[in-house]
Amino acid sequence: MIALSDPRAESPPETRLRLGLVGAGLPPPEVQYRVVDAYGYPLARVDLAYPEAKLALEYDGAVHFERHRAIRDRQRDAELAGYGWLTLRLTPDDLFTMPQTTHRIRDLLALRRP
Repeated sequence: MIALSDPRAESPPETRLRLGLVGAGLPPPEVQYRVVDAYGYPLARVDLAYPEAKLALEYDGAVHFERHRAIRDRQRDAELAGYGWLTLRLTPDDLFTMPQTTHRIRDLLALRRP
């Protein structure tokens, strides 16, 4: 278990999500990944990412449902989409249904990998 620890994780749910994905046989996602444009300008930092598939995974706890935060999140998702990124927002319910969540992410990776 210690080999799977990552000090960059910012919350226990992010860690549970990452470990659930790895435990289901998916490759480990990058933690706190910085998305940059073609010139190296930082666009965002996402909780977890599969850069080769341009798939960002964001765990949304309660604060992300506050009006102003939700608006900022959606604006950032739209900006990243303009660069070819898909942001999948996950909630506590997704952690309770990890088999379905893992299946969804596995399918997205298959569709988006070059």
